[in-house]
Amino acid sequence: TLTVARPLSLTAGANSSVGLGLRLDDLARQRIAFVDDPDIMSRDVSLTCERCPIADCDVRAGEPTVREAAEHQARRLAAVGALAAELQADAN
Repeated sequence: TLTVARPLSLTAGANSSVGLGLRLDDLARQRIAFVDDPDIMSRDVSLTCERCPIADCDVRAGEPTVREAAEHQARRLAAVGALAAELQADAN
């Protein structure tokens, strides 16, 4: 990832950053000759800390709130679906 950060001009103490990341799949490994160079630092990252599934991240800057909310919603929908299926079975 190539990232550029700078202070926001209208908000004191706040920064803005833009990152450009590349998925390192088989095609990228074929086309980028230096991608597996052992001298290049490698680190697993995700989109943002709030969406990141990496549980043991040592540089997490925030809680995975978006990910947790999505998981909670998925569990809720599964529970409602199971209840609906049970009610449907009882009705038959």
